[in-house]
Amino acid sequence: MQLATLSTYDNSLDLVSGNSFDLDITGITTVDCLTPGKILFIKDSKYLRPVEKLIGQQGKSLSTLKKMVLVIEQKLWEKNRDLLSASLGAILTSNAVELSLTKLSKPFYELYLQNLDLVSDGRQKGSAEIAPTAQVAPNTFIGDDVIIEDEVVIHAGSTIMSRATISKGTTIFPNVTIYPNVKIGERCRIHSGSVIGSDGFGYNFEQGEHKKIWHMGGVIIGNDVEIGAGTTIDGGTFSPTKIGDGCKLDNLVQVAHNCNLGKGVIMCGQAGLAGTVTLGDFTVLGGKAAVGPGFVIGQRCQIGGAAVVTRDWPDDSTLGGHPARPIKEWLRGVALIRKEALKKNNKDQ
Repeated sequence: MQLATLSTYDNSLDLVSGNSFDLDITGITTVDCLTPGKILFIKDSKYLRPVEKLIGQQGKSLSTLKKMVLVIEQKLWEKNRDLLSASLGAILTSNAVELSLTKLSKPFYELYLQNLDLVSDGRQKGSAEIAPTAQVAPNTFIGDDVIIEDEVVIHAGSTIMSRATISKGTTIFPNVTIYPNVKIGERCRIHSGSVIGSDGFGYNFEQGEHKKIWHMGGVIIGNDVEIGAGTTIDGGTFSPTKIGDGCKLDNLVQVAHNCNLGKGVIMCGQAGLAGTVTLGDFTVLGGKAAVGPGFVIGQRCQIGGAAVVTRDWPDDSTLGGHPARPIKEWLRGVALIRKEALKKNNKDQ
């Protein structure tokens, strides 16, 4: 898609830097996965910092930016025009970046779909690569361009959609659904009823309607990961949701789009992450614990059952309550409330 075509989907965009109307744009990217030939949306100054860092570098990083298009909030552009104007292929401003992203996600999703065959059986078509030592049960759908490596076991009723990769020694139990462009590492175990790679819950409100953000980022799962029954891991918007090596997710866990789990993370039953959450290595979430959108939890943190995290927390934090706070502080608060309640109860009697 050429730069000049963007205005046909969103006429509110204003070209403020660059004149490369013939610049070919192949998709949408994110700050953690900057890619030449793609468009980046920035609404908040904190997401501008990785771009600023790359501008300060030379060589390959800067050449990547020269082949990118940036859509940025008007006020943010005015504050950073001197830094940005000579560094990117083209810059467009928007007074509502989230709505511009919504409008442009659909045509790029349609381009993404052109390279996927979502309904053909890869074995019948001859495009699926299945290792001789893999075991695939009857009544299993294997899509176009799927790769299944040695010693993989896939049980009946599972669906492996186009361009998914399942690495050596992984077991997929009955009735699991793997969406397109999901990569699963070695020696993983994914239990019945789990869904990996479905669209994240992303919408923006405009003129009385919830407008969909179209997702095409996929999921990357590391080695030695175990995923419990009925667990869901949403695909990223434009870059992958990532589950690190050795993570263990219990039954009925929810991981939303663009989350990034480090090594050895544990999430107990019914724990949930909103979009774009980062969990550091070996952090543990108790049952029904929840983390709000965009928050960063450090390494080796412990989050008690049913706690609700509403801010970033550093390494080695131990949290409880709603809103989550250091466990000793929370327990003192609970004890004080109980003490006052008992006093009142005794007076009433």
